[in-house]
Amino acid sequence: MPPGDSRNVELSRMKNKLIELEGALKEEKKVVARLRDQGEKKLQQIMDVDTDIAAEQERFRWAKEDWLFQVRSAENDASIKVASMKEEQKNLLEEISEFAVLQYENEQLHIKLKNLSIEHKKVTQNQFEEREKKKQRDFDLRMQMDEIFRKTLKNVDENYEQQAVRV
Repeated sequence: MPPGDSRNVELSRMKNKLIELEGALKEEKKVVARLRDQGEKKLQQIMDVDTDIAAEQERFRWAKEDWLFQVRSAENDASIKVASMKEEQKNLLEEISEFAVLQYENEQLHIKLKNLSIEHKKVTQNQFEEREKKKQRDFDLRMQMDEIFRKTLKNVDENYEQQAVRV
């Protein structure tokens, strides 16, 4: 083989190798470009997810603050209601004790009233009996006075008749 041919063969082989390497480089560039594009897309997705996470964290923080406010408000309302109910309980206990005193006094007054009623009944009965006795005495005295008056009239009449017969 002539030396020029070997050189041409070598050049041709190198040219083929260069074409092959350029093709591989093109393929590698396509792969790199595709990987870069996918990386950028993934980076954009990561940034979107980070934005979503930040927004969700902010919503959660606001929801948590709102819930804590509601809890504090409910606790405050409950403590006010408990204080109010304790005051009402105190007032009711005072009223109960006042009613107990009133009930005791009422029972004592009922006992006194019953005793006075019994005593009044006795006094009324005694007065009735006294009136009846007085009526009977008055009747008896009137009868005695009538008897005395008749006797006196009879005596006076007899005395007048005797004097009239004497004169």
